[in-house]
Parts: sequence; structure tokens; C-alpha cells
Amino acid sequence: MVRFKILKIYLLPILCSAILIYSLGHAETMTDLPNGYAIDPERVMRILEDFLKTNLEKQNRSVKVSEIRGFKKIFLPEGVLSWEIKLPDRFFQGGNIPVSLTFYINGRKARDVHFQAQVEIYAWVVVAKNYLPKHQLIKESDVHLVYRNITKYPIDVLTEINEVVGKRASLHINSWEVLRKSMVEVPPLVKKGDYVTLLAENEGFRITALGEVKEEGRQGEIVKVLNISSKKEIFGRVLDSQTVQVDF
Repeated sequence: MVRFKILKIYLLPILCSAILIYSLGHAETMTDLPNGYAIDPERVMRILEDFLKTNLEKQNRSVKVSEIRGFKKIFLPEGVLSWEIKLPDRFFQGGNIPVSLTFYINGRKARDVHFQAQVEIYAWVVVAKNYLPKHQLIKESDVHLVYRNITKYPIDVLTEINEVVGKRASLHINSWEVLRKSMVEVPPLVKKGDYVTLLAENEGFRITALGEVKEEGRQGEIVKVLNISSKKEIFGRVLDSQTVQVDF
């Protein structure tokens, strides 16, 4: 079942002006006919754009509704006008979005309209300054932010420098390529060939031994290690870059 985001905005026509109970950042005159309202495509674009701006401004994103399709000018009777916007959860991704818009007069439903909106969303995205080979540790000097229309990119595009610095490239990244979450990874704490302390302990005792790592692993991951003393391969959990915890 599709879930929707819902926002109601109430307009009180007073001296040919309007008061928004739930403010979208500006007030707009809606009473432009002697006995009611004329709602044209341009006005609907502004209504939708204001709603999207309100929901996306905390994410440091700007929005533009470039086109709506399937909506024709409508006329509504006089009274207190309000409306309700329904959008799919994926509205924050932009692109072609189905919109349901319900108008109310004096709290009673006056008209349902359905249309498609072409939405462009702009944000700062992380871009590689130069070529980054696979497994290279990413430094702040390797990337920068560029303002782009993120509607053109996959949903996992990265928008913060701190999301990539200290991680490593999981594949080869070209110069000026926009980075995605799937393109970076946390570097392993231990790598094949590293010597570590094998730790076995409980409430009654603590035993350590020298071990050799047989596969890379990150904190908390299970890796294969060789007990140098017994020459046996066992598995243990990576605690840090120098310690692997093993069981008896």
C-alpha cells in the first residue's frame, strides 16, 4: 500500500489577501473572482513547489517544479479555501511524480485533481577531483562539492564530504565522477598477512597468542587467522587493528 505525505493549508480571504495557517514561506492572494477562485496550472505549480521547499529545506536542497501534465484550469466557489496535497514517499527523489490535490471550500471537499509533475531537486554532491584507484583511502583533498540536479543521479548519491573522507574507494572512480554510497567503504582494520594478538578470555582467565590474519576484516567481522604456535587455522572477531578475539 502506498503511503502518502499530507499537508493542509488554509487560506482566509480577507481584503483580497490570504493568511496561511501552515505557512509555506509566503502568503498568496487566492480570491481573484467576484464569487470564487480560479486555479490555473501556474498556481498549482507554485502550491506544489512551496510544499516541496518546506519539506526539503532542512536537507539543504532546493526544488523547482518545471512542468505539470494533466491539469487544466478549474473554478471553485467562494468561501474559505483549503487544500490537501498527497505525494508518494519517493517525492524527495524528484523526477516525474504523481500528485493528488484536493480542494476544500469551508471545510467541505470541492474538487479532486490528479496530475503528473516534473520535479527538479538541486543539492551539493561529492565529486572526485581526480582519478581514485580501487581501495585508495580517500582524503579531503581528493574530493569537493558541486551543485547539481540530483534528479539525474541514483538515490544513494553522497552530499556530505564527511561521508567519504577516511573511507576507501570500493571501485575505480573517474575524475569528476559523482560519488555514491556504493562506491566507498570503510577500510578494513586488519589485512591478510598482518600479525595480531589472538585473545581468548572469560571471567576466570585470559590467554593470548600470536596470530597471522588470513583475510581482511573490519571491526566486528569474523576473519580466519592462523595460530602461529599451534599452526592451526581458527576464526575470530576483529576487535581492533591489533587484536582478534577467538573462542576455545
